[in-house]
Amino acid sequence: MVDWTGARYEAGWLYRRIKWGTWEELSLYDNIESASINRSAFDTLKTSGSLKYFGTAPDEVDALALIYTFRDRNGKTVEQRRATVLVESDEPDYASLDGGGVRQSGTAKLYSLLKVLSDTKLKVPYTVTAGTNAIATANQIITGAGLRTNCQSSSYLLSCDHTFAADDSLLDVVNYLLDAAGYGSADTDSCGTVILKPYVEPTARELVWTFANDETSTLMPGIESENDWRNTPNIVVLTYETDDETYVAQARNIDPESRASLPSRSWRENSTVEQVSELAGETQGERLENLKALARKKLLDGSSEIQYTKVKTLLVPVDINDAAGLRYSGLKRQGAITSIDTSCTPTGASNVKIREFIRRDLLVDVTGQVIAA
Repeated sequence: MVDWTGARYEAGWLYRRIKWGTWEELSLYDNIESASINRSAFDTLKTSGSLKYFGTAPDEVDALALIYTFRDRNGKTVEQRRATVLVESDEPDYASLDGGGVRQSGTAKLYSLLKVLSDTKLKVPYTVTAGTNAIATANQIITGAGLRTNCQSSSYLLSCDHTFAADDSLLDVVNYLLDAAGYGSADTDSCGTVILKPYVEPTARELVWTFANDETSTLMPGIESENDWRNTPNIVVLTYETDDETYVAQARNIDPESRASLPSRSWRENSTVEQVSELAGETQGERLENLKALARKKLLDGSSEIQYTKVKTLLVPVDINDAAGLRYSGLKRQGAITSIDTSCTPTGASNVKIREFIRRDLLVDVTGQVIAA
């Protein structure tokens, strides 16, 4: 087992060309001077970055693997692929060299392989019909675009038709299908494989790493906290429409112990209005109750996303959406990682943002109605 908490020797980065379609590992690039990788759970593509090169720019058809390597204090060598991305180079710069000649150099942007799906527009309206297996269809769309998947199958069938516009993308369709089936939005693993799996509540995720200022510390100076409770919704309104009727459910935070509640904020209402595309229930009453329960859940979920902690650390084997803890001079927190910004240096210096798990038994008022068309 690799020791990530001790001294690291011969640390650095490898940049390997990956053959598009076959995903075969090709030669290493030796002309990349620096790079950075940005992972964000809230970004549609999830992965981005940049690099600087000299000479010929990296290939834009094949993919690029960014690999962190070091030897630990026990003599074990690790090569951990951190991302597999697409490259788009800017126009190169040219500089004269002493003694004649010209040096070409430039920068390039890095993108998740999901860009293949986001850049491909439907071009004509497209309808997914009721009874369609959402996950099987999403998987078929992704593999049809030439990407690999790691897909957990599901028997969920769409309950109604949904039509996409001609300027929607394949990624729009995929994420709609995933959301309808209760899956997380599409992401790629470090090898570029698209991951399709059910969404798991942060509190149900297994702890992957604890950042601590003890003998195992990988932390660098500087712990920052954010608390955006003022942006926390205190009203959530959900609607669901059919040809015959419209369902409306409203959940209100009326807990006087909550800083974000309506009693605490007075006239400072912060409402969220969303339209639901799928709603289970055999009868009108069941559908309305399900919508009210969903509104309550969304209000509670939104109210939990309050405390953020930013840590600076050596690169460690964590990813976005992983559960991570923090123990720092008496401060104890635990949450889900929402972003990791990594500099491709020997330390792999990373800024990690953790959203704390805050679950309160809020006093919530929920109402609902059905409006005839």
